[in-house]
Parts: sequence; C-alpha cells; structure tokens
Amino acid sequence: MNNKRAIFIYVGINIFFAICVFYYPLLRDEFYYFDRLSAWQLMQEYYNSYFNVNPRIGQLVTNVVSRNPLLEVMYSVFLFNAFFALLFLLVFRRLPKFTNDDASKFLIIVGLFIILINVFGEMFFYTPYSGNYTFLMLFYMLYYYIFSEYFVEGNDVLKRIKTLWRYPLILLIGVFTGMGNEHVPPVLIGFSGLAIVYYLFQKRKWPSNDLILYWCSTVTGYLLLFFAPANTQKYKGLGQSAYQFQWSSYLHQWKEVVKLYYYYNPLLLVAMVLLIVYYLFSLKHLDFKSNAVQRNVLLLLVGFSTLFIVAYAPLSGTRLTFFSNTLFILFLCNFIFKEKSGIAKLMRRCLSVIAPWFALGYFVVGSYICFRASENSKSVLLEIEQKSRHSKKVILDRGFDYYSKDLPWVMLNRSLFLDRGVGYIDDNENEDSSQEKILKQYFRLEKLSIKKNEHK
Repeated sequence: MNNKRAIFIYVGINIFFAICVFYYPLLRDEFYYFDRLSAWQLMQEYYNSYFNVNPRIGQLVTNVVSRNPLLEVMYSVFLFNAFFALLFLLVFRRLPKFTNDDASKFLIIVGLFIILINVFGEMFFYTPYSGNYTFLMLFYMLYYYIFSEYFVEGNDVLKRIKTLWRYPLILLIGVFTGMGNEHVPPVLIGFSGLAIVYYLFQKRKWPSNDLILYWCSTVTGYLLLFFAPANTQKYKGLGQSAYQFQWSSYLHQWKEVVKLYYYYNPLLLVAMVLLIVYYLFSLKHLDFKSNAVQRNVLLLLVGFSTLFIVAYAPLSGTRLTFFSNTLFILFLCNFIFKEKSGIAKLMRRCLSVIAPWFALGYFVVGSYICFRASENSKSVLLEIEQKSRHSKKVILDRGFDYYSKDLPWVMLNRSLFLDRGVGYIDDNENEDSSQEKILKQYFRLEKLSIKKNEHK
C-alpha cells in the first residue's frame, strides 16, 4: 500500500466504525438500558450491582455509555483508537504519530487483529462486553507495558508523571485495574510480583516507590473484586461456591476453552502453532538474554497462563480469551515487524497491502449490515409500541432477526453480532426470555409473543 494513503484510510475506518456503533442493534443485556438515569441513580445502580449482580468496575462504564447513543459512539471511537494505540505501543515501545508511516503500521495491526480475533463486533460494539472487557484492556495493557518496560528494558515510565496528583492517580489506576475482571489481574499481579521479588534479590533493593504503589493498589482492587458479595451470589446461582475447586469441572472448562479456539479462532491457532514451530527450529540462534526475545517469551507466558485462570471460570466465552488472544496477536506482530527473516519481510509486504483495505472494507460492509439490523430492531419495537396502545396482549408479525442473508456478507454476521436475536421473542406466551420481561415491563404488557413459526 502507498503510505501516502494510510491516513485517509485511517480516517475512513474511523468514520465507518462510528456508523457501525450508531446503528448497532440491541443485543442481550443492552435491553436493560431503555431507561434514563441521573448521575446519582447510576452510582446507586453500580452499588447494587457490586453487592448483587456484577462487581466489575467496567459495569459502571457500561451503565453510563449504554443509555446515550451519542456518548456511546464517542466512547467507542475513543476505545477503538486507544486500544490499537496501546497495541502499537507494546510493539514499537512508543505511541503512534500522525504520519503516513505510523498510520500504515497502525492499520496493519488493526487489519490483522480483525482477521485473527474473529469476534470483533461483540468486543467493540456490544457495550456490556466493551465496557466490562475491552475498556479494561486499556488498563491491563498499560500495566503490562509499565512493568515490562521497568523489568525488561530498565525504563521507569511512572517517573515521567509530573503532577501533584501523581500518587493518587497511580492508586486510582491500580485499583481500577484490579477490579477489571476475575481472570486477568491475578496473572498480571503474579508475574509482576515475581519480577519484584527477583529484582529485590538481584539488586538488593526495592523497585521504585511508584511501581510498588501501583502493584499494591492493583492487588487491593482485585481483592475488592474477588470478595465482592455479588460474586458469591453469582456462584450460588450456578450451584457452585466461589472458593471451591473440582478437577472434573476444571478439565471440562479446559475442553470448552479448546472448543473456543477451534470454532472461533482457528486462524490464530494455526498462526501461533506455525510461529512457535518456527522459533523452535531456530532455538539455537535465539539469544535469550536479548530484550526482544524476553519480551516475546513474556507475551507467551502471560497469555497461556491466563487461559489456566479462564478454565477456572464457571462460564466460558470468547470474551474470556480476549486478553490471551490479544497477547498472542502481539507476539505475531513482533515477528512481522521486528524479525529480519525473509518470511517476516514477505508477510510485512503482503499485510501492508491487504490489511488496511481489508479493515476499511470490513467497516464499510459492517455499517451496511448494522444499518439493516437496526432497521429490523426499530420495526419490531415500533410494532410493539403501536399494538400496545390497543391491547395489553401483543402478538407480533415477526421478531428480531439481525443476520444478513445477502451473499457474501453472510460470513460477517458472527464477526459483527454476538447472536442473531431470534430467540429474544418467541411464540410461547407462558415463558418469557429476559428480553421479553424487559419489553413487557417497559411497554406495560401482560403478554408478548410472535405468531407461530414466525421466529424460525
């Protein structure tokens, strides 16, 4: 790709990304956000969530942005750019500049990420996941960058913070990081804790006060999350205990993790296997004392270690492997951009042509599919509203159905949407899905269903 076009493609991607967000239809838990709440009510909502529903700090972010379409677009565009800027930072150890050369590298990372992650839409467009997982990735990657820079490169990033609010800021960011979710912070805390101990014995002194405060505040945040009353309630609802461990359940969840890679990330799995095999054959030529090799080894160790925690979770899903997959993609990016072999150079040339245009095409087509899905969502809600004026028992002509049936766009359906939406309203008047319950309450209905066989 001609680097002179990179910035124009980058701008185009942001425009069509914003259109995707604006027209993204209501999915699953987003139905909870029909109502509008004041700032005080939002805080009360999170307080209740911490004790009874979901204690993750990202839930507060989700509650705020999901109720305002304009704010949701602004938040999502920020999240998109911040997320990939941090990936760029972890690859090149600097933030991208607004130049064609950096824009070209940025777009290669974006395009490669979309191809390999395979569930881009649910992690960036669906606010319950973007708030609870993707937004917290900013804090995880920042934490990873700061500690890897300190212990691998000998670069104290935190000392650059020149403000009177330095320590409160580090404390707040640390607590926020720890309260992200249950499976990533313990791995980050564990690896950075081992690095602190190793540094202490090797150097006979503690790391910087800033770094120790950062680590301690992250531990504090994780303890606030782990022992939150809502976690006990969640496990109780699944018929489990928050602190029990059963090998049978653990091995079963490992099978589920493997299935996720088989069904959703086969390209990433193949790419990782091939690259690891490549490095194994090149083992005698690797200098394990070099910072570059250490950084790659660290990516693999942290990525795979997180999967062991994920397998302990009572539920599985692509959102839980998102952190590990991001680190694996960074591992691939390091090879593509840093390796001097002929294979890496060839991949770099090919991706510089394919990835930016693929990313642009993905969001252009995605905006069309999201628009069509939004029209379906609006038509169903409009039909409910109109019929609810005349009767408390509403039978719809058709229900939600977000997937595109047009070829070849049908292959992007799962990449964009968490699900099809078909099961949200069915023809059974006596049993209600969570979406039906919310819609019945919002429109003050006694019954809500669709005509027989219309949802199939």
